[in-house]
Amino acid sequence: MRISPLFVALCVYVFSTSSAEAQTVPCSCMDGSSDGLVSNTDFLPFVMNWTWGDSILVPEEMGPGLCDPDGDGTSNVHDIILFTSQQQQYCDGALGGVLTLLDTVESTFQGWVLELVLAHDGMYTGIPDGAKTYRLYADFEAIPDADLYMMGLWGDADSPWYLDAPGGLYVSAFAGGDESSLPKQYDINTMFLSIFPELEYSSFWTTADMWSDSPEFGTPYSFERMEEGQRWAFQSGAWSSEDDGGSCMLSVGGSVWHDRMVVNGLHLVGQFTVLEGEAFSGQAGLALCVRPEGENVFTQLMVVPGVPYSLMDLEVLGCMDLEASNYDALASFDNGSCEYCAVGDGDCDGLVAVADLLELLGMFGCTMNCGWADLDGDGSVGASDIIAWLAVVQG
Repeated sequence: MRISPLFVALCVYVFSTSSAEAQTVPCSCMDGSSDGLVSNTDFLPFVMNWTWGDSILVPEEMGPGLCDPDGDGTSNVHDIILFTSQQQQYCDGALGGVLTLLDTVESTFQGWVLELVLAHDGMYTGIPDGAKTYRLYADFEAIPDADLYMMGLWGDADSPWYLDAPGGLYVSAFAGGDESSLPKQYDINTMFLSIFPELEYSSFWTTADMWSDSPEFGTPYSFERMEEGQRWAFQSGAWSSEDDGGSCMLSVGGSVWHDRMVVNGLHLVGQFTVLEGEAFSGQAGLALCVRPEGENVFTQLMVVPGVPYSLMDLEVLGCMDLEASNYDALASFDNGSCEYCAVGDGDCDGLVAVADLLELLGMFGCTMNCGWADLDGDGSVGASDIIAWLAVVQG
């Protein structure tokens, strides 16, 4: 059982779970095109006027990138989160109107899950023997009658986003990006994986798993804070966003209900190939939007402040249901991968055939965690299970 951390507000002025009155900002603050809708076309004028960490001396002087949505008097990561959460929101009256900021909802974050993907033996170029590749997942509980959409990762001086890998991280020379940007999954061209197989194990942060199939997902544009030498700091294993303005990697898109990935249980946020030893830890904050089922507009904002992760979060992912055909006795965390096939169809190919009988015979004598082969449900595999399998074949 994973323990859900308490929800902590980012900024009392805006990010409160209850308030007597919804917060608003002038449309001119975010709607740079003055068309009454906050869209992708408004993002560029917003960030062009943006300066991380600067004080906003004249709050009433509103304009794209010049306003202070979270009301703390500073241009910071919280303001960027609020801007991206407002995309596809309409102004109450176009020019001169107001935008109503999203209410916050209690966090359903259950904790981090770290998976060991591969312990390397030196077969890949640039990855030494003894290096280990881990994947970091955020675990979320579903919200009834609503969908969660990933906005991204963030951190500030109070809750920094950082990683600590004293042995350094492997980042492929073919992973894309430049020295001022963080390595990201969407910069990796999967067409190169067959030529440079080590590229699959390059370290990165991500807002969505672009190597998995999702009918509701289109590649998002990921906005982040650019900083000189940031890539090398990440690669050295000593990177942090800790400063007054904070940092973030947020998905932005004009049609955000398609351009952000639905969060359903485990959600990949990073892969890290640690070059030396076992030491690996860090912390990250998360921001998400909530969309009620059947609606094409976000109505709530979910914010998770910095939560530490480490090798203490290491789990073996797999199916933990004894009734499933792909039950994994070694799994310590159920990742929703269970498959349920017809009785006697051990390889789940849709046929109860000789291959299944051979697998059943190979498990003869099993007395614990026998999975699909225990056809009579007595906890072991014996002659009665073979008879039961033959009865299935004969109909």
